[in-house]
Amino acid sequence: MMNLIDLEKIPKVPASAHNAISINLYCIDDLYESRGIDFLNYAFKMFPNREYIILTQPYTFPESSLLQIFTRIDKKKNSIFDHVLHIFHRDFLWSPTI
Repeated sequence: MMNLIDLEKIPKVPASAHNAISINLYCIDDLYESRGIDFLNYAFKMFPNREYIILTQPYTFPESSLLQIFTRIDKKKNSIFDHVLHIFHRDFLWSPTI
């Protein structure tokens, strides 16, 4: 594993790997929480070449019901990243479980 100290030395990500939308979520108003799936549909329409939504949310904020359809990634033992990480693939929008 590479230990990055100097941010100038981070390698460039190839264009072929740019396949995710990144969202930092703090809260969703209760009035709109049930429409969260519409937000995901819109995001993929805005970025049709993206396959995933990567969503982060601070550990200190309550989890919305929208995040139940995301895959939650467990925090690594020594991580200093202070947000919860969730991933969603666009094909799940067509799943009968939603």
